[in-house]
Amino acid sequence: CAWCSEKVYPRGAPRCAQMDNLIEQGCSKENIVNPITESEVLEDEPLSDAGAAAGSAIQLKPQKLKLP
Repeated sequence: CAWCSEKVYPRGAPRCAQMDNLIEQGCSKENIVNPITESEVLEDEPLSDAGAAAGSAIQLKPQKLKLP
């Protein structure tokens, strides 16, 4: 979502919303923060149960990300 950083903003209006909705609520474009999320998957092994032959269980997917 985009975020409105206006100091004075309508009470009860969401600060986190789509950019068009924030502008309709009175937030100026200069005060809208709309970060672009980027990530790179570095390790993405399939989920598994632990077993004698399998070794450690993998319970989280992906296992490693690179964030800017």
